[in-house]
Amino acid sequence: MADTNGRTRTYQSELRADRAALTRRRILQAAAESFTAHGYRPTTMAAIARGAGVSVESVKAAGSKADLLLSSFEQTFAGDEGPRPIGERPEIIEITRITDPSALLDALITFVTEANRRSYGLWQTFIAAADQEPGVRDRLRDLLERRRQDIRGAVHLLADRGLVTPGTDLARAADSWNFLLSPEGYEQLVAQSGWDLAEYRPWVRAAIEAMVLRPPQNDVFRE
Repeated sequence: MADTNGRTRTYQSELRADRAALTRRRILQAAAESFTAHGYRPTTMAAIARGAGVSVESVKAAGSKADLLLSSFEQTFAGDEGPRPIGERPEIIEITRITDPSALLDALITFVTEANRRSYGLWQTFIAAADQEPGVRDRLRDLLERRRQDIRGAVHLLADRGLVTPGTDLARAADSWNFLLSPEGYEQLVAQSGWDLAEYRPWVRAAIEAMVLRPPQNDVFRE
């Protein structure tokens, strides 16, 4: 009987944890939608609660407004929240198993493109809020450093696969990729200039190839 009761308690505990996780995902989704539509300061805990269908107390228990902004961005961009490197997430682990180097690069670009498509509006809110809120600024600084580390990891992965031109400065290459794959670049070309993804993805790939993945074809940009 004790064993049965123990299994029952474990099941009930897991069920509560699953429900809590689903509630938190709803809160973060509602936060992302409100932050994107209305901005940081106009978004209230009550507005997030209405969007998530929970109490204001539940939203407050999920974290401060700055924490909700960070976590909602992480969830929107990568599928779940937390500081875990992109390279440790299941989608990227699966991509790194691709043996064809060209297909590997295409898959990485597609992953980042789709992540930017989902999150670029929320990223604009993040940047604007960081100008006015020290707490948001600190979280943005941490997020930017994590993004740099993720890009560096991708560059080293492709270098290990023999895709990067020998002698390339990998740190500088990572800085260039960080710029090319940024939400700002996506927003300018796709959202503002009207490019569709069928134009944007090949452009990103061609730019990366021209800078890093193959020797220059002419001397136009050489000093």
